[in-house]
Amino acid sequence: MKVYISIILVLTLGFACKMTNSEREPLTSDIITSKTKIEFEEEVFDFGQMTQGEKVSFEFKFENIGDAPLLILSVKPSCGCTVSEDWPDYPIEPGGAGVIPVEFNSEGKSGHQSKSITLVSNTDPRTTVLMIEGDIIAPELND
Repeated sequence: MKVYISIILVLTLGFACKMTNSEREPLTSDIITSKTKIEFEEEVFDFGQMTQGEKVSFEFKFENIGDAPLLILSVKPSCGCTVSEDWPDYPIEPGGAGVIPVEFNSEGKSGHQSKSITLVSNTDPRTTVLMIEGDIIAPELND
């Protein structure tokens, strides 16, 4: 009896996994190797001045201005104080647009800060470097 239950469980899980994978459009080698062009509204965001410990969020808006689908393969901030999550992980058709959301945490930082976010995609060149910068002011200490 345990054997039958185990077999049914394995078949059910296998079927469920197959359904999940088939719902997504497969990434073909044509999409990954084709070259396209990405254009950002701005590649540098200056957040101005902020007090140490504050956070600032920004969305880098872009458009696929090429002739092939755009695929963003990775988005890597230069340090742990900058977070970039939830970028499009699916092909963006020519003429399509999207955003790369980033958040900068100024905790423990002071002075002028300049941080990079490296985007890897099927463009030529394959990498695009986005920047966020500004000045962190240390909080005043009360005596």
